[in-house]
Amino acid sequence: MKAIILAAGKGTRMGERTQNTPKPLLQIGGKPILEHTLRALPRSIDEALIVVNYLSGQIKDYFSYKFGDVRISYMDQKEFLGTANAVWEARPRLNGEKFLVVNGDDLYNQADLEECLNHDLAFGVIKKIPPSDKFIAIDIGQNQNIAGFHKLEPPELKKEIFVATGAYVLDDKIFKYEPVRLSTGEFGLPQTILNMAKDYPVRAVLMKKWSQINYPEDILKAEINFTF
Repeated sequence: MKAIILAAGKGTRMGERTQNTPKPLLQIGGKPILEHTLRALPRSIDEALIVVNYLSGQIKDYFSYKFGDVRISYMDQKEFLGTANAVWEARPRLNGEKFLVVNGDDLYNQADLEECLNHDLAFGVIKKIPPSDKFIAIDIGQNQNIAGFHKLEPPELKKEIFVATGAYVLDDKIFKYEPVRLSTGEFGLPQTILNMAKDYPVRAVLMKKWSQINYPEDILKAEINFTF
């Protein structure tokens, strides 16, 4: 089975740290973030398709074309057109099979990703107080499937909600839907999956461990709180 790892972004919120280093190569616990991502892949994943752009040569030089038993191939996303665009560009390499999608600059737990793969279609979520009003709240139905999403209302900024972790299990059904264009001009994968969830059951998988690395202080928090 293939995993698409999204690792193309510039990581501008990291400031000087990413001026000469791609964000997935920033180190946490003595290893690059992307190495932690590769180590967290479920055992059934035999190929990782890493989507790259910014300073991609460094990523290719570091990991080459093999990590343990996992083959690595690369896809150069020529324009920053978002996560859905990256998956659509990878479609010819997927052979119509079920696949996993994760972010290459977040920290995951292998057991959580294994649980995602227990379902035909899955959408990883975690319950947390949103760091900002830019997050969207994921709605979950009684059957534990994704029921939709909504923009945050002020009272929700102070209580825990379900947010997306960037981990998804998909198959060829996703390509029946037009990628959703965001206000930034990019095409969003979670928004497109939420459209698909109106027609197909997409299981919401509550993940126990996930750490989003956006700012320098997130690296320090992960060093303290995330166990590998």
